[in-house]
Amino acid sequence: MNILYVTDYDPTSRSFGNEQRTNALWNSLKRHGTVYTLRILRNAEDPEKYIDGNHPICYYAPHLHIDIPYLNGLFRLLRGVTKVPYFPFPYPLCRKIPGLFGGIAFDVVVVRYVENFAKFHLWRIAPALVDIDDHPTQLFDTVTYHRLPYFIRSVAKLLNRILTRYVISKMRGGWISNREQLKICPSKIRFLPNMPKLPSAHYCTMEQNRMYLFTVGLMSYKPNYQGVNNFLLTIWPVFHKYHPDVEYLIGGKDAPQKLVQQWNQIPGVRYVGFVEDLGKVYQHCIATVVPVESGGGTCIKVLESLAYSRVCLSTVFGARGIQAYGTGEVDPHGLFVYTTAKEFIGHFEALRNPDFRMSEESETRHFIQNCCLEDQFEKAVDEQFLRLS
Repeated sequence: MNILYVTDYDPTSRSFGNEQRTNALWNSLKRHGTVYTLRILRNAEDPEKYIDGNHPICYYAPHLHIDIPYLNGLFRLLRGVTKVPYFPFPYPLCRKIPGLFGGIAFDVVVVRYVENFAKFHLWRIAPALVDIDDHPTQLFDTVTYHRLPYFIRSVAKLLNRILTRYVISKMRGGWISNREQLKICPSKIRFLPNMPKLPSAHYCTMEQNRMYLFTVGLMSYKPNYQGVNNFLLTIWPVFHKYHPDVEYLIGGKDAPQKLVQQWNQIPGVRYVGFVEDLGKVYQHCIATVVPVESGGGTCIKVLESLAYSRVCLSTVFGARGIQAYGTGEVDPHGLFVYTTAKEFIGHFEALRNPDFRMSEESETRHFIQNCCLEDQFEKAVDEQFLRLS
């Protein structure tokens, strides 16, 4: 079987959440045939190609332009005003893809994200399976809606729902990372859990002397740096007043320099940028903080923290969907949700009790090992391929 895999991220890398899911899906697809990967680049004049064994990867920068008078300008205007990320009209890419891979006939197209699927009419190439990841309407409601001018919100919301329904109807099947969102998806969509990196056991030690909190994520991603910044403005000043001996480390590359300068001037706060040995930082932290308040899917950094046997203090948004990973018999230990500085301080002070903290930490990895296993991920992928036959 010839499989075309279309994604924005490097499928060979696992340095942050989106890459980890992209890589896990890429590896699962190899079990079903030869995978030809098309990585969409937004800015590249000379796309490059390289080969990974029998699985070629082509880097390609599509020319997003419709050569019909007035229509291109109209679509650009609609996208600019409503912030709806896609309009499902045929860009040239769907006609060029076969030529990029020497005219190969594809049996199935697997796509990361609805936006790529819709923009490039990838259902025209072969039956398509789409990793939706986070449902577009909920993503729009939590990230985009409140940023729009009041008078355009209702129109944009309606347009988003109409286009999302149309695009999902073109899928043969797909996956979503938040089990709770299945209730607003058609039956052809299946739950595909996020897969955190499982660390070596020596990184999960229960050391007693740990004196800092830790947040990590891709800091060029707006929900990540906005979440950290809001935490530093609302929660940290109150917390630091009661616990001035605790340091807060922020990891992750490419944070806006203006914010980095502001963060490093706050007492007890240190931005450390890209972390080469993530395990060591997890090993010596008291707990992790996931302060995100917008974005998509389930927050893989919550799962990663639990995989490292570290308690996670999260916003309601950061924790959404994680409880649904549990089976009823195995519920997520080590995940504490806060909405106010008082709640955050209360959770932290409970963790100062070594017996309580170690009890929670000993259960976190057990939860991950039962609910985020590779074979469960592969099973969810296999189910969709069975639907194609």
